[in-house]
Formats: sequence, structure tokens, C-alpha cells
Amino acid sequence: MTLDYADQRYYASNYGRFNTVDPLQSSAKPNNPGSWNRYAYVGGDPVNLLDPRGMEQSGCGSDWVSDPSLAAPCCLPGSSFAPDPSVSAACYTGSGYDEEDDDSSGDSSAPPPCDAAVGLTADQTKAVETVMGENSYWLLGHQSYLPGNTFGAPSGPTITTSMVYTEDVDMFSVFVNRTQSSQFPGITIGAVASQKGQFLAYSNGTGLAKFNGAVSSTSGSSPCNDLTDVIKAMNFVLAKGSQLASNYLYWKGIVQPGRHLHPARAGDIYVAGTVFETSN
Repeated sequence: MTLDYADQRYYASNYGRFNTVDPLQSSAKPNNPGSWNRYAYVGGDPVNLLDPRGMEQSGCGSDWVSDPSLAAPCCLPGSSFAPDPSVSAACYTGSGYDEEDDDSSGDSSAPPPCDAAVGLTADQTKAVETVMGENSYWLLGHQSYLPGNTFGAPSGPTITTSMVYTEDVDMFSVFVNRTQSSQFPGITIGAVASQKGQFLAYSNGTGLAKFNGAVSSTSGSSPCNDLTDVIKAMNFVLAKGSQLASNYLYWKGIVQPGRHLHPARAGDIYVAGTVFETSN
């Protein structure tokens, strides 16, 4: 995926949109519903408009290319972002940059966007979303539970990123095991991850929300790091095969609704906040 830096955010030419929303809130005009989609580039009209700063569409109408009086680009009437020094001040009718409406930092040296998901197939994305919604990344720094513990009194090791990575590997191993089991339909990891009624984080949209948050974040951020590790775990399992015995087809959260712990059974494997099982 090619990313073009537009001063305030990055533009993904493959998708025809920016990776993050327009940071200038006032660019969404109440009388122009097309402007409410703040991911789009110039309201879907790149022939007549442009957005050199990634903040707000500008242009002088359909005849600006041939009109010799216009040293394009001009701003649309009422534009509220700071004038470009290369453009005549007469083009601007607004009051200048409105800091109150701007939810960006204004730092032109912003870190690059998270590109960890570049190259994922649609099927892989479903599996990645599910694991992101089900893993224990949000529990980093907390103490883990062991079999025999009671709620509120964990005695296991502190949950670390390496522990969550192992958890990710085991989750993808369950997906691979299911693709090879007659008990579950689907021959791909995405098909089994998105199977109705199986994984709550996929069905309730939690995984999708975390995935989208990571894709919209910056490189080195916590959401991006989580996404990076999940994809790394997926690639490892796809290359090396399942890291669990073939009869491990299930996982559950150790802490269950109602503030109680999942009952331990013979053969259970506890990793971070998840227990992997051979039976449901």
C-alpha cells in the first residue's frame, strides 16, 4: 500500500481515502452531507477539488483549470484552515485556522501510520479481528490466574507481551485445528473464526473495533503493537502449523461473567487470560 503524506494525515492511494479522519472538525458542513464522511478525499470529487493539507477540500469550481485569473488552488468560500503561502490571500474568505475546531496536534512531524495490516487477505482479516477481540493484550501488567485460584486472588505470573503472543499463537492454532476437524464447517482460518455463534468478539464487533482502531493508529502505539504481534503469530502458525494437539478446538476466558472463574479440567492449558480446552 502506498501512503502519501498530506501534512496532517496520510492518504492511501490504493483505497482512495485517508487512513484517519479529517482532524478539522469544522470540515463537516451541515448543508453538505457528503462532507460528513471525513475519511473521503475531497468529497469524492478529485477532478474539481483538492486537499493539499489533508484538512479540508479546496478548489475554485470546474473551470479553475482554464481560468487564467485563478492561480489554483483556491479555497472554497468559508474555508477555515490557514492560508497556504503559495495561494493568494484573496482566495480565503474564512477567518483563518480555527484551533478550537481542530482535534489534531498540528505537529507536521507526526509518526507514520500503522501499516501492520498491509497485505492481509479478507479471510486473514476475519481471523485477526477475532484474535484481537479475544486476546489478553488489555490485561498487560495484571497477574494471571492458575487452576485452583479464586476470583480476585490470582497467583500466576504477570501478563506480558510475550505471554499474549503465545496466547495469540494458540488461538490461531485452534483455528487451524478446526479447519482440519469435521466438527466445524470452513476450510480457512477466517471461515472458522467468523462462524456464527462461536467467537463472541467477532459476532459482537469487538474485534472489528480493535482492528480498525489499530489500523487508524500510528506505528509504535499500543493498538498497532497488538495488531503487529497478532499478525506475526498468525504467520508463524500458517508457516509452522498448529502448536497445539489437534484435539484442542476451544478456548474460554478464564474470568467468566458474574465474577467467577472457568472451572479447571484435566488437559486445560492456561495462557494469560485464556484457557484452551479439548471440549466445550
